[in-house]
Amino acid sequence: MLKKSVAIFVVGITLTLTLAYVMNKMGLITNIFAAKNSLYNGQSTVVNNTAGAEGETENALTMLDADDDRVPLSTDSGEAVQFSDSDIEKLTEMLSVPYLYAESFENSDGVPASVACHVAVWMAERKSPEETTGLSHGEITIYLFKYFGGAVTDFNESCAFLENTPITYSEESKTFNIEFSEQATHSVEIQKIEYLGNNNYYKVTAMVTAENSSGCEYSALTAVIQKNKLDSTLGFSIKAMQWS
Repeated sequence: MLKKSVAIFVVGITLTLTLAYVMNKMGLITNIFAAKNSLYNGQSTVVNNTAGAEGETENALTMLDADDDRVPLSTDSGEAVQFSDSDIEKLTEMLSVPYLYAESFENSDGVPASVACHVAVWMAERKSPEETTGLSHGEITIYLFKYFGGAVTDFNESCAFLENTPITYSEESKTFNIEFSEQATHSVEIQKIEYLGNNNYYKVTAMVTAENSSGCEYSALTAVIQKNKLDSTLGFSIKAMQWS
């Protein structure tokens, strides 16, 4: 009887490990460490307030030459469109990066280092949550390029002038180090998305709520986003943000 029980136990363990391996290969197991920086702060569901809009998101991605690409302003407006639940979750996550509200900016202003430093940490921990030292300059540059849809100029030099920054740059080793992780500072609920045309740009209007006694004083966000394939797990880049 004991031998039979042991045999059943071993078979059960083997089947469990095999299933876990297959699920991991299929991408069905989510890294629990990366989940701590969830864009929607652990909420089980994200409300999709765009469902009633008449316009629909184009499936095909618009690709224009650089000379023809014109990033709209956050004050521009367009037709309200529907976004899928999946896309709403991705955008909610991206717009909930801790301390993302450090500064407002339009695309023409360039991305402030005070914003980019928090995004760099979020992107790095999302990719490799246990890797906190010796992050290459190229690696961080790519993370920021994917999130913002363009280069963040002189980010490594700018880090030296930031106070209480979660990421630092070593000129000697030419690498970045994550000094500390950041908990959620705010959450967003997307209210409306408008199609702005050109190179697949959209305007996002959202409500903002402070989290974890962060001191976030903003209650609203207007952002310009681009739908693209720079990062297949995100599908968007943030081009401008105005907090109020």
